[in-house]
Amino acid sequence: MVNHFVRDEFPSADDGDNYFDFLEKLQDEIVYLQLVIDEILSDNLFNNNIYIQLTGMMRYAKNRIFPVFSAFLAEDPNFNQDIYYEFMDIHLMVNYLFDKLQYEIDEVVIKWDFNNAEIKEDIDNLETVNYYLNLIQFQISLFAGIYDSKVSLIEGKISQEVYDDEMESIHKILDDEF
Repeated sequence: MVNHFVRDEFPSADDGDNYFDFLEKLQDEIVYLQLVIDEILSDNLFNNNIYIQLTGMMRYAKNRIFPVFSAFLAEDPNFNQDIYYEFMDIHLMVNYLFDKLQYEIDEVVIKWDFNNAEIKEDIDNLETVNYYLNLIQFQISLFAGIYDSKVSLIEGKISQEVYDDEMESIHKILDDEF
């Protein structure tokens, strides 16, 4: 049996409502990431279920959400000249932060010795986990803002001037933070 790589077929602006429905579905994926992280941060609780939820969310984002965004934004002429590059910067940073977060949550939950790994009963040292979650949330929020602005421009809800102002504001936030 021969396995063939099947690439997602993306709608184009010529597809009308299907295109805008697809843009909304992509937006829902980013909102999902934001909601999961917001909920974890607001609950300020960490246990084995949160560990599993975070690990699953990071894998889903790294293996599905980010590759779909990357392929779509690189291919679509409405996005490939500006938003694609913004996304790639954020994507690389979030993947790096996901790796750091995974290491930290493994350290929080798993007690290692030379022969065994045991799940800890008492969970402590969550400051670093929260730190990385906040950084990831910030990066994802930036991308959501960039993406929302671009979609609003494409849909004709805002003018090019308003879009440029919003992008300038987002870049100013980035410059101030880093």
